[in-house]
Amino acid sequence: MRSWVLNFRFHHFKIGIFYAEIGVSSIYNRVFFYAAISGNNDLFTIKMYHGGQLSEDFYVGGNEDFFDYCDKDFMSLLEVDNIVEELGYGNIFMSYQYRFLGMEIRNGLKPLMTDSDVINMCKFVPNHTLIDVYIEKITPEECVSQK
Repeated sequence: MRSWVLNFRFHHFKIGIFYAEIGVSSIYNRVFFYAAISGNNDLFTIKMYHGGQLSEDFYVGGNEDFFDYCDKDFMSLLEVDNIVEELGYGNIFMSYQYRFLGMEIRNGLKPLMTDSDVINMCKFVPNHTLIDVYIEKITPEECVSQK
């Protein structure tokens, strides 16, 4: 069994239980276990891919960071922007896309450009407690064309 040690970042942590863990076999089990203990099925983890580029089938290069205990009732595009800023991409034009575990990058990516997109993403929690979010640097011209 492979275990990971991860940094925890808490976003909208509304349950007064402290939960820490040193090694886990999977992200899904960690969030599911916490939701079961706290009785809160509104929590999920964002696995943020950043610093790389999307290809047709893969995210090439870059890093992965996990943002645990995100609450679907408080999630918004502003919250996603805050996460991206925390990663050091404050004054850069970025494109956001997401997918659920098991979906292919080629046809499973969905844009994350508005609060409505975030609400649609969160509709699938608690069935999906791990959501992959991909960010890419874009030019100002690309930013205008996306709108």
